[in-house]
Amino acid sequence: MIPKALAGTLLALLLAGPLQAQEISQEARGRCWGSNPNAPVVIEVFSDFSCPHCRTLYLETIRAAMADYAVPGKVCVVYYEFPLRGNRYSRQAARWAHAAIRLGPQKWLRVMDTLFRFQGRWTRDGQIEPILASVLSDVLSEEEMNRLRQWVKDPRVDVAIDRDLAEGRQRNVQRTPTFFISANGETERFVGSVQYGILRRYLNNLLARR
Repeated sequence: MIPKALAGTLLALLLAGPLQAQEISQEARGRCWGSNPNAPVVIEVFSDFSCPHCRTLYLETIRAAMADYAVPGKVCVVYYEFPLRGNRYSRQAARWAHAAIRLGPQKWLRVMDTLFRFQGRWTRDGQIEPILASVLSDVLSEEEMNRLRQWVKDPRVDVAIDRDLAEGRQRNVQRTPTFFISANGETERFVGSVQYGILRRYLNNLLARR
């Protein structure tokens, strides 16, 4: 059981859905960020790059969880693209992020970092490519950047984003960020951001119950 004090804090900060059984598909585990796709805890995040709360969750919470839990193989983190229709450049950003998966997990992560860190710039005019090329010049070679430019135009990228959107709708995702934490045969749904200290205690409790 989750300690009452911790559960109360989580419920105060998040809009939590009911506890439910959720089978983690092999496709989702294949997208896992971390050293262990079969980790005992899985965090699945439905996110929009234009969403300020998604930015906060990623930069202040999920990135730390990746370092502390995904790298050691305790947690598997899966990100789904869920661009909202009202955000003008969200789908464009999602294309860049999904295309970057082909560069490998570390470089994909740097693209994610850049899109969220510079959210306030590209959401004004949609000029994503110049920001990525400038910020990541020490990470991506010119050849890699050129490949990324081509991959963004690949129709399969849009197909993949549509598949993520369909997955989110099937799970009744209506707002971003919405994330699901699965462990010990149970899944909990959360809507909104959460401080890392609280998530850390929650994850430790789940891992202790194994």
